[in-house]
Amino acid sequence: MCKETLSQFFKEKISGYKPLSLRELPKSSGEIRIESDFEGYRLYYGKKYILCNSQSEACYFKVWMDAGLESVKVPEDEVYLNKIVPDLEKLMQKIKEIIESYTESILQPKLRQKILHQIWREVTEGIR
Repeated sequence: MCKETLSQFFKEKISGYKPLSLRELPKSSGEIRIESDFEGYRLYYGKKYILCNSQSEACYFKVWMDAGLESVKVPEDEVYLNKIVPDLEKLMQKIKEIIESYTESILQPKLRQKILHQIWREVTEGIR
């Protein structure tokens, strides 16, 4: 199992850092992807997108959208965000792999989605 959790990461690396701003995140049931253009970075969820200040900010929001959060606090310091995002992405990948290994044998799609929803609620408990 993964020794570090998203909640633990958030408490240790994000919640105590100042200044933070609260960002509302859209619900997404499809693919979430990041693209860049002359305006900056866009985080697409379906055909809609969020315009982000940097690639790190887009990656940060993508992690939390993948986890199902509707809002999250984000460090306003871009240098600090650049520092923590790679670790956050690695942790998220480990957690996804662990969850997938435990749920891949559930063949009923509705049951699998229900269980995944509950798992992600528990994984992100305490993050807001």
